[in-house]
Amino acid sequence: MGTQITANFGEDGQLTGNAGCNDYFGPYETDGQKISMGPFGTGRTACSEPEGIMEQESQYLAVLETADTYKIEGNSMNMRTADEATVANFQRIRP
Repeated sequence: MGTQITANFGEDGQLTGNAGCNDYFGPYETDGQKISMGPFGTGRTACSEPEGIMEQESQYLAVLETADTYKIEGNSMNMRTADEATVANFQRIRP
């Protein structure tokens, strides 16, 4: 609660966004429904609020690197590991 994680998949193969405290950046590749991402770099700001924000950021970036497949349906994108565990669900937000 109190944070908004974003992900922008650029046509240049770069994933950028905000992990709740810091902006992040790193490469991604797709081949059909397969996806691989990372490693990611971030800013160096240390946020103390909301509680747990830095742990959330670390966990989010680590789990992105476990993604193996993705599926886009409408404005939603779901990523899963090779074992079919959910990595992330994204909603497209249009300005």
